[in-house]
Amino acid sequence: MKQILTFALLASAVIALVFHRPIVEHFRQTQWEDKDFLRHNRLYIHSIRDCFESDENWRGLYRPLSTNLYFHTVGQLGLPTCHVLSVALYGANVLLAYWVCLSFWTPGPALAAALLFGSRLANTETMLYMSQMQTLLPVTFSLLALKAYLEGLKGRVGLLVASTGFVFLGLLSKETVVVLPAICLMLGYALAPRFSPLMGLPVLALGPWYSMAHSFWKLHLYWTYDFSPMAIAGNFVAYLCSYSDLMVCPVRVVDPVVILNAYPAIMWAQRNEMLRVAFWVVAALSAWTIWKRGRLLWLALGFGIFVAALAPVVIVRDQLFMFYGYFGHFGLSIAIVGTARSALTAHGESR
Repeated sequence: MKQILTFALLASAVIALVFHRPIVEHFRQTQWEDKDFLRHNRLYIHSIRDCFESDENWRGLYRPLSTNLYFHTVGQLGLPTCHVLSVALYGANVLLAYWVCLSFWTPGPALAAALLFGSRLANTETMLYMSQMQTLLPVTFSLLALKAYLEGLKGRVGLLVASTGFVFLGLLSKETVVVLPAICLMLGYALAPRFSPLMGLPVLALGPWYSMAHSFWKLHLYWTYDFSPMAIAGNFVAYLCSYSDLMVCPVRVVDPVVILNAYPAIMWAQRNEMLRVAFWVVAALSAWTIWKRGRLLWLALGFGIFVAALAPVVIVRDQLFMFYGYFGHFGLSIAIVGTARSALTAHGESR
C-alpha cells in the first residue's frame, strides 16, 4: 500500500508539472463538443433508463456509460467538478497502467512505463474535454480488463471471468474497445507458459455486443473510410510521431487538434512512402517475434498493443484527432521500457 501511495503522489506531481498550464487556463471553460452534449442531455435524457435507450448527441453511436449516463449524473454537478473528475481519472489511469505492468515487471520498469504513458502532452485534450470521458473511461475499463486477465493467467479463473466483464463495460463506453480481446489473447500467448482455451474468455464479451455492433459502422454518416494499406500505414506513422512531446505540444484545446493540420512535421511523416513501407515491415517483424516469442518480445508486444488499439480509427480518412492515440501510448511505453530493460539485462549478463 505504501508503494502504491508513493507512486500516486509521484504520478500526481508529474501530471501537475506537465499539464499545469493548460489545466489552469481552461479549467472553467467548456471545450469543443461539451456544450452540445450538455444541451442534448438536458433536452432528451431525463432518467437512467433514457441513458441506455435514447439516442446520443452523435446519433448512431452507442456509448451510454461515457456519454448519456456521465452527463446525466456528473454533468449536472458543474464544470469544475467535471474537470476535477477528468484529471483524477487521468491520474487513476496512470496508476492502473503501473498496476498492469506490475503483473510482468518489477516496480522500477513498471513505474517508468506508467509515467511515460501519463506524461504525453498529446493527451492534453483527453484530460480537459468533458466529452472525452469517451476516451478516459474506456481506457480505465481496458486497463482493469488487462490486469484481471494477466492475473487470471496465473490460475485464477475468476479473474479471467472478471476481465470479460470489464471488456463489456469498456464496450459500453466506446466501441473501439472491440479490439481488447485480441490484445488479451496476444499477451496471453506471449507471456503464459502454455496456451489454454480459458485464455479466450474475454472474447465472450463480444457476444452481447453483436446487437449493438451496427453503431460503429453508422459512423459513415459523418466520416469516410480509406482501407488502402499505404493510407493506413501513414496514419499509424502519424500517431507514432504524436507520442513525442518534442513534436506534439497542443497549441490550443478549445477545438480538437487534428495532428496532420497542426503539425507539418507529422504531415510530412504521414505522407512519406518510405516510412509507410517501414511501418508494415516493422509490423510483420513484430508479429513474427510474438509468434516465436523472440528476443525483442517486449518491443513487439508494445508495438502490437499500439497497432491493435488504433486499428479501429486509422481507417478513418482525414480525422486523425490527437486523443485517438491515448491507449496506443500505453503500448508504446511498454515497448520503450521493455526494450531498455531487456538491453540492460543482456548487458549485465555479458559482463
